[in-house]
Amino acid sequence: MEVGLEELLVSLVERVHPRDDTHDVWLLLAAVSGCIPDEAFLRGLIRDLRGADNAEAVHRILGHSGVWMGRHDSFLREIEVVTDRPVVFVDFTARHGFNSGVQRVTREVVRVWTAEKRQLTLVGLSDSGVALRRLDASEEARVRDWDQSKAGERSDRVEMNVPLVVPWKTTVFVPENTHEGASATLASIARFSANRTVVLGYDAIPATSGSTVGAVERLRSAAYLAFLKHVDLIVAISASAGVEFSGFTDALVTQGLPGPRVTSVLLPLERIPVDDDSSEESEQRSSSRVVLAVGSNERRKNHLTVLYAAETLWREGLDFSLVIMGGAGSPAYTEVTDAAAALIHRGRPLAVRHDVSETDLARAYLSARFSVFLSVHEGYGLPVAESLAAGTPVLATSFGSTAEIADGGGCQLVDPRDDEKVIATMRVMLQDDALIAELERQIAARDDSSWTDYAHAIWAAVTDPGFADHEGAHA
Repeated sequence: MEVGLEELLVSLVERVHPRDDTHDVWLLLAAVSGCIPDEAFLRGLIRDLRGADNAEAVHRILGHSGVWMGRHDSFLREIEVVTDRPVVFVDFTARHGFNSGVQRVTREVVRVWTAEKRQLTLVGLSDSGVALRRLDASEEARVRDWDQSKAGERSDRVEMNVPLVVPWKTTVFVPENTHEGASATLASIARFSANRTVVLGYDAIPATSGSTVGAVERLRSAAYLAFLKHVDLIVAISASAGVEFSGFTDALVTQGLPGPRVTSVLLPLERIPVDDDSSEESEQRSSSRVVLAVGSNERRKNHLTVLYAAETLWREGLDFSLVIMGGAGSPAYTEVTDAAAALIHRGRPLAVRHDVSETDLARAYLSARFSVFLSVHEGYGLPVAESLAAGTPVLATSFGSTAEIADGGGCQLVDPRDDEKVIATMRVMLQDDALIAELERQIAARDDSSWTDYAHAIWAAVTDPGFADHEGAHA
């Protein structure tokens, strides 16, 4: 039986009681406008509906929705309501082949879920920024089946006729950090819809160590935290990150908000694959004279301390080379670049490499005597895990998430703000072959979780509302 659009809308309005159930009004607006309504849109309509009969309510709904449809070109969008599986927001990971820490976590979790044929719907953000959408084939491949050949890919815009996705009475899972537009749309879902929302919490560094990041990142973080106010569960990637998010949640009582529940599941060690057999490289570690420092060019990574320690030891006559690998970072931050250029000009055995391939990074870990990671603030400290996964000892920060990773063995820990201890520990690690051998033995004896273990834990968080109370989920 065919039903006219106006008849259908009247029927829907009769079933919705705006003053009683904001969730139903949210769904009605999403269906009529093809957009996820924000607070102003939603509350404005609810107020305008007060006292209106059903016929007048239809006109007012169409009036409010028409503004958004015209503004965001959503008149003819097909809408898919998803009720039977988690909806996973992977917008940045789908649009970009870039594969840094957050994207690696997102891809590895989805890869395991895909291999195990778990039912989920991957979504990105519509070009208008006010709706979720299905991914196209190339975006699906970047998330589910990424490899190095996709590293340079990028798709800024998508076809206009892709279906919009409206989650309803299911779980919306956000495994990546979000930009301002996405945060506002996701905040509406978390705050006003009948969905459960779960996010992976990486860190709150822009809020708690704002002087170490740029202004754009601080603004993006403010929008992200505004979204997090309304989610149901944050699964932090380390206990240290969990403490930060718990502090954020505790502060929300001053705004009359309960805030999300917070738990943590430590990320697994991850060995970066190489294209060929590089076992011989790792077997020569005790005779290697290479020290590797991995981390993007930003102040909190503390590369200046590493350069100072290296120069001190070079002046003492120690024979070794230092390689720094990582993203170029903000062009406004030049201290490390300037210091490295000065040392290279003096003939010091120093190399700085930006945006290297995963294969080159893996080989660098395997060929280094040890790596150095002395960041002053991390949500996880991926270079520590990568180095240990390659069997390479680490000189690491003695607090926070890096200390959590180091707890299983294979690391020497120092206060990254203590220059003298950094220099002394680097000196010993360069000269003491027995120490390096012992650290390698500790690494071989570690009992770390795998990506499969981690993905299973996250699936439980996504599908089980009581996950945070389970043993093994560390609050």
